[in-house]
Amino acid sequence: MGSELLALLEQEAGAERERLLAEARGQADEIRAAAGARYTRVLEHLIAEGAQSFTGQFAVEAHPDDVETVRTAVQQRRLDAEVRPAESVRGGVRLVSSDGRYMVLNTLTSRLERARPTLASDVARTLWG
Repeated sequence: MGSELLALLEQEAGAERERLLAEARGQADEIRAAAGARYTRVLEHLIAEGAQSFTGQFAVEAHPDDVETVRTAVQQRRLDAEVRPAESVRGGVRLVSSDGRYMVLNTLTSRLERARPTLASDVARTLWG
């Protein structure tokens, strides 16, 4: 009888574990979908902002994981741009003139680096009044 009770408890615990795991997976999928949508809007904004620097044809380089999203954004904006994969570009885009002499790096990291001096002075002002 004791082994039957133990087996029943193990079965119930296993079912509860599976239910909790399924619920957690569902929540993780929802979070990923929301983050993917926000990241798509960020990429679209980075492309539009960088494209303002070009008048003729140019290339938009993006990490291979982002190429399809970037290609869709370029087509929707009807930009005269080739979309190319670039392993070295993460979290944004690099726009390059057709002759390769002009380049705009518009990634989240590059934007933070450009903002660093201003942010540092704001933090210092806040800390030391």
